[in-house]
Amino acid sequence: MWRKHDARCIGTSIASSGFEKDPSVPPIQKHFTLPALKLIDTYAFYSVAPAMGHNKESHPESNLRVPAILSAIEKMKLTSKYRGANIIDFDEFKPASVDDITNVHSKAYVADLEQAINKNSEKGIVHIGETGPTYATASTFNDSLLAAGAGLSLVDSVVASLKWR
Repeated sequence: MWRKHDARCIGTSIASSGFEKDPSVPPIQKHFTLPALKLIDTYAFYSVAPAMGHNKESHPESNLRVPAILSAIEKMKLTSKYRGANIIDFDEFKPASVDDITNVHSKAYVADLEQAINKNSEKGIVHIGETGPTYATASTFNDSLLAAGAGLSLVDSVVASLKWR
């Protein structure tokens, strides 16, 4: 059974920008697109940013995971098609900015990652770090910005919906 105030990000993430001007809503909805009143009956939020460039099939971060997750969600009837306004699939979203990312990671880390990916993108898959099987492709940096923006939108949406409950 779904509980009120229980929002989950399934699959990859969500992101967007813009918000209706309403003085009663806190000004933190930088990435939020849905009117807060639409979220009152919502139990779950999700969106998809599949990172199709992550095409190493044997890796856990393969782009094949997203269609598998979406298929499972559909089979379990956990979509707005079956549950109406209780579930929202954000289908329009915007990537986070580099400034958003540097609120969590150092500017040097972000710059180094972007440079490494751009420099080695012609090689196809670039292995990152020496501690695990993490890899990057030419699209990884932009895919990461999209996923991070999605997460920011999810948080903004939950906070806005709680304000109206």
